[in-house]
Amino acid sequence: MNNEEKILSLLEKQGEILGNLAMDVSCLKDDVSDLKGRVAKVEVTQENMVLPQIQAIAEGITSINAKLVTRSEMDAMREEIAFLKDIIRMHTTQINDLKKAE
Repeated sequence: MNNEEKILSLLEKQGEILGNLAMDVSCLKDDVSDLKGRVAKVEVTQENMVLPQIQAIAEGITSINAKLVTRSEMDAMREEIAFLKDIIRMHTTQINDLKKAE
């Protein structure tokens, strides 16, 4: 095999390799195109369905938080209830004493 034949053989191999690469690139382009379409669908779904639902949840949480009693308010109510219980006990004792005195 002379040099010219070797060069032609190498060129053929390179041609085959380039052909395979071209096919691979074509497949990659198709895959990327498919992915772009799928991402576009995900974006539309996210924009039209997911984000409004997240917004509704956030509004619900805000509404619930507005109705919740703060810890300091709860502590104040506990103290007031304990105070009222003491007064009720005292009044009950006084009423019972008055009933006994009659």
